[in-house]
Amino acid sequence: MIRTWFVRNRERFVVWLVALLVVLASVGLYFVQPYPVDERAIEGVSDDLALTVSETDSGLVVRPADGDPTTGLVLSPGALVPNDAYVPLAGDIATETGLTVYLVDAPLQLAILDVDAASAVVDAHPEVDHWYVGGHSLGGAMACRYADANADRLAGVVLLGAYCEVDVSDTDLDVLTVVGTRDGIVNREAVATSRDLVPADATFVEVEGMNHTQVGVYSGQDDTPGTISGPEARERVASTVASWLDSQTAESVGSRQSPRTASTRTANTSAAVPSSASSAVTPAAVADQ
Repeated sequence: MIRTWFVRNRERFVVWLVALLVVLASVGLYFVQPYPVDERAIEGVSDDLALTVSETDSGLVVRPADGDPTTGLVLSPGALVPNDAYVPLAGDIATETGLTVYLVDAPLQLAILDVDAASAVVDAHPEVDHWYVGGHSLGGAMACRYADANADRLAGVVLLGAYCEVDVSDTDLDVLTVVGTRDGIVNREAVATSRDLVPADATFVEVEGMNHTQVGVYSGQDDTPGTISGPEARERVASTVASWLDSQTAESVGSRQSPRTASTRTANTSAAVPSSASSAVTPAAVADQ
């Protein structure tokens, strides 16, 4: 009986099936729409003569106009955030540190769909001696997954409004976690718990007044309003990253004489980062926010 009905209504069934697929696809596309980006903020970086912004098969590259950096930072975007939303932050980091920042593309703006995205960048630039990977939000978590599988190729990990969800505590990776005190998106309990998943000398820093979305230049997320401007927030993040990188250089020189410890790393970073910009915190302090 069912076979007879199908034969008689085959064309109608196909039409219904196609219609259903179209509806499901439309619903799916609605929920994966990327957040809108502030194009003017991006243009401001492109117009900066001290920086070079270019596009490659892997994404965007922001670097100082002068010099040939031998250190690179690969950043993965947050969920549904286009990678160009991080061009202003990349510009600030490149200016503060002198390194090259690579903003990788993510399928459907979801870094979880291409955890190995950094490999294409690393493989394409043999002139770079030291590599750091990182990311914002979901991109940071995926960067940590990549670091777990490729620790021998990397110097460290930079997590922005993010945390490691895999155990890299037994690696030699330097790890920096930066969270805004007004971040209304990140799971602070998970940030605190992640302290056990990273090396003992990992650094946790809070940026006073910064929320989650101010790491990039996009809108639409249900975040807590920041008490500082977006440009100031990104400048503070860049300053924190620069100070942290400086501390890694200093500690690598002294590591032959004494081992690194968590207390030493935190104290050095706290001293290097201006108190008006951010402050070193313990996992417990993050959890209490």
